Amino acid sequence: MDLIKLLCHVKVTADPGQPVSLPCRSAASSSVIVVQWTRTDLDSEYVLLFRDGQFDVENQNPSYQNRVDLVDRQMKDGNVSLVLKNLTTDDTGLYQCQVQNEGDLDTELIRTIKLEVLSPENKNGGTSDGSTGLIVGLISLAVVVVVV
Repeated sequence: MDLIKLLCHVKVTADPGQPVSLPCRSAASSSVIVVQWTRTDLDSEYVLLFRDGQFDVENQNPSYQNRVDLVDRQMKDGNVSLVLKNLTTDDTGLYQCQVQNEGDLDTELIRTIKLEVLSPENKNGGTSDGSTGLIVGLISLAVVVVVV
């Protein structure tokens, strides 16, 4: 991995069911005309493609349809951050933000973000319903009753 890509790498952690914003900003002084968000394991399908002032859903990965948006569709100050709604653990992955600025012929990789969507087990200490504390408490109570 080259130094520029390493400097652009960010890690974001989020909870399932919640929305998350993946930050990305173009530093160029010219206007952004194309924004492309991809995930490295999706082959040719993309997470979001915004060009000519609208979303292009033709080659969008179906699992992202109706769940993604830009923080600012006007892309003021180069803000091309992605909003991903209703997260699932399947959304965990490496996301790449690429932009094409007015006057440029190619897109440029701006940022790579590692998104980790916490599983319910990780979030609640080992169980999907958060009952670990209750289980430990009941075991402790049983031990005390046996000892007494």
